[in-house]
Amino acid sequence: MKFSGHETFHVREGWLTKGMLLLRDAPDVLNSKKTFMHDHLGVGSNMGKSIRHWLSVTGLAEPVPAVRGELQLSALGQLILQKDRYLLDPVTWWVLHVNLVCGKETSSSWNWFFNSFYQARFDKKACVEALRRYLMFKQAKIPSYQTLDRDLGCLLSSYARAVPEDASDPEESYDSPFKELALLLFFKESGSYQLNFDKKEIPLAAMGYCLSRSVLTDENRQVNEISVHDAASLENGPGKCFLLAASDLFELIESYSAINNWSDISIGGLAGSRMINYAVKAPLVWVEEHFSSVGKGL
Repeated sequence: MKFSGHETFHVREGWLTKGMLLLRDAPDVLNSKKTFMHDHLGVGSNMGKSIRHWLSVTGLAEPVPAVRGELQLSALGQLILQKDRYLLDPVTWWVLHVNLVCGKETSSSWNWFFNSFYQARFDKKACVEALRRYLMFKQAKIPSYQTLDRDLGCLLSSYARAVPEDASDPEESYDSPFKELALLLFFKESGSYQLNFDKKEIPLAAMGYCLSRSVLTDENRQVNEISVHDAASLENGPGKCFLLAASDLFELIESYSAINNWSDISIGGLAGSRMINYAVKAPLVWVEEHFSSVGKGL
């Protein structure tokens, strides 16, 4: 399990684009410890290390086979760089978020927070203590309190939208794009956080990507199915990743068919045993088909 690497910096606007371009055009610069990677990225030294970390844990980069410590653009990174270079499409950020939540060994705090932390409203100290207690039952060696505090601090600053918002706050220019997902609120007056379980507009491609990553599928089938209840409670599933109750998940998936008159994800089954039916595809295919449809104006 890993609880560091981001140098306490959350993802900032433009960082991932800069990192992907450098990894594509000058991989030796991003991978070499002897070059001033941060100068090429136009950021400080620690920020340069942070960008490299975020490329890896979001799935935009992957290890070079048989070369320890070096990264290359993943298939997802290549696709995003080609189709959504400036990361303007909401599908991109939802997919990167799913990858973080699924990263049990690479973004462990994210995996724990969205899958196992059940306090709807909390303060940071309570959150750190909850993670420490969880780790006590999972592994013999627990990171220091300071390490967990920094890691969860980065997670919270990545997602939490301030209430009330202050447009004059100079820190607004450094906001993380993950805040646009509206998964977490921060109440300035009380210093407390609140998970947002309200209904959300999750793009169909992001839902398909999440389902294909979290549900075991039979590749010999064209359509897979999972109950709405199980999808809401499954580890790394859409209920956990997107903070959606079963009833809201049901309504969201019904809306896909209502909008398109057809859908690769739909609701089936009888009342009381509602099932989510979805096409069996590799996770990346959902993203590829999304950008293909966008390109055709569908």
